[in-house]
Amino acid sequence: MLANPIYIGKLPHKGTLHEGKHQAIVDAELWDRVQAQLLANKCGTEKASVKHRSLLAGRLVTSDGHKLIPSHAVKQGRRYRYYIEQRLVQDEGVGTKGARYAALEVENAVLAILQHFLNNGADVISALRVDEATPTMLRQVAYQAKELARSLTDSREASFVVADMLFEVVVGSTELKLRLHREKLATLLGAIASSDNTIHTITSACKLARRGQDLKFTLPLLEDHNKFARQDPSLVQAVAKAHLWWGWLKSGDVESLSEIARREGIDKPKVTRLLRLAFLSPQLVRQIRKGEQPTGVTVKSLTREHELPLSWQEQETLLELFQ
Repeated sequence: MLANPIYIGKLPHKGTLHEGKHQAIVDAELWDRVQAQLLANKCGTEKASVKHRSLLAGRLVTSDGHKLIPSHAVKQGRRYRYYIEQRLVQDEGVGTKGARYAALEVENAVLAILQHFLNNGADVISALRVDEATPTMLRQVAYQAKELARSLTDSREASFVVADMLFEVVVGSTELKLRLHREKLATLLGAIASSDNTIHTITSACKLARRGQDLKFTLPLLEDHNKFARQDPSLVQAVAKAHLWWGWLKSGDVESLSEIARREGIDKPKVTRLLRLAFLSPQLVRQIRKGEQPTGVTVKSLTREHELPLSWQEQETLLELFQ
């Protein structure tokens, strides 16, 4: 909070401070002294793990009240972050089953919901419950909200915004609930909230799909809340990798699958399996990019569970069975 430039009348955007349209409540001299003190306190205390800091640490709970805490695993030198139920790492968790969410999945879902909310001026003004506001003020609040939404695309700024205004995220099997500090949201937007209720709740429908041991979030398409996108980042990445590797082979940049395996730090059998995705039909690739592929189409189903024919027409006929 002490490092938030909103209090000196400025707005951060992509690492640059811009003059805001709201009045500063802290003078520049005091601000500079505080920042110098914070920097002095911080010197020598940073650790390598900071770059892996979890955006939603301390703010996630399940719908039945269990806390979700950050965790991680390292596989073949690569770090994978998760949020898991706290009871799983306590004594009562021995032999107990519980939820485990891939950290990027839940963090991206929360940021997407926040951005959608902030880009809708009417929703923001309704959340603040501003009384007797002039049209000019309402336009200013809507403008600042859109700027705040844009700032969420920068990971550092997103961490400041989330830490400041997000009170709690409740993860359910059919919805996500984001509970925001109403007064802190108003401060970030240069407004004054006029409500005794200090929390504003945003509810977004979601679906959960299991990917191995992890649970993957699917949010509604923003333009139609009766439809769900099924974009699978791991599947999109796998298809892109397969095309990249096939390009290396065709151009002579590599001479064998073993060389690709060495470059990527994975075993040759995995390269062999994933390379098949370079020969998917163009129609299926377009569906995967848009998140419109059949429900059962995953990296595992395409590389381990089914032998894909080379014929694109036969592929599409086979994959109709995945719905």
